[in-house]
Amino acid sequence: MFRIAIAMVLFLSAAALGQDARIWRIEIQGTYEGIDGDKVRIKNAQGKVLTLNISMLCAEDKQYIQQKLGLGTQGTRTKAPKEPQATKRKSFTFQLVTGEKLTGRMVTFGEDKFSIGRRAGKVYVGRMVDGKPQAAAYENLKGYDKAVVDEALKAKGLGTVDEYTKKLGLKAETVKYPTVTIATGAEAEQVHPIHMLIEKQAAAVRTIHGKWLAEQPPQPKEPEGEPDLRSFINRAL
Repeated sequence: MFRIAIAMVLFLSAAALGQDARIWRIEIQGTYEGIDGDKVRIKNAQGKVLTLNISMLCAEDKQYIQQKLGLGTQGTRTKAPKEPQATKRKSFTFQLVTGEKLTGRMVTFGEDKFSIGRRAGKVYVGRMVDGKPQAAAYENLKGYDKAVVDEALKAKGLGTVDEYTKKLGLKAETVKYPTVTIATGAEAEQVHPIHMLIEKQAAAVRTIHGKWLAEQPPQPKEPEGEPDLRSFINRAL
């Protein structure tokens, strides 16, 4: 059980408020239920789940949420960084949906993609390998590689591989997704799709990624002649 202090501001004209105008604060007692984007869900004593903007919370409650998301040190409340850049994040333990764990800090974000299509009842996945497009049967993918495809479609609300490719018919489509680079040592880095993190960590990292994107300059278009995965796998099929 924790308390959340909220500043309730009435957006009225100065004339209507008068000289006695003030910001009123109320307190809500409830249990933390989870995060939806930039909102937090709280269940009050009557069992009703309230949805509040995280920006409305006091600093202490924001730190509490960071801890619940696994972004702080266990048993303590670490102060959230003022800047959203991933490079300012401290080390903590990430867990992948496949069960693996790694300890490190986020250093930057990126983007990856794959193309997917169906032909003669079989699903094929195309990816860039060493700068060249390659296609493989989905049924031959194992472990992590298969999970990347499954979890990407799930994160985008596209359904299962079978459902999505049946909707596509005889064409292939490219699925893009953001990645996070995690420094696990002085000279060691791992790049993982954000959707490969467990749900609560993926939600938190997506929020940071969104702020990071807003600070980036416009990105140039892909250069002419770069292999297009969708075209490649359409030809391969």
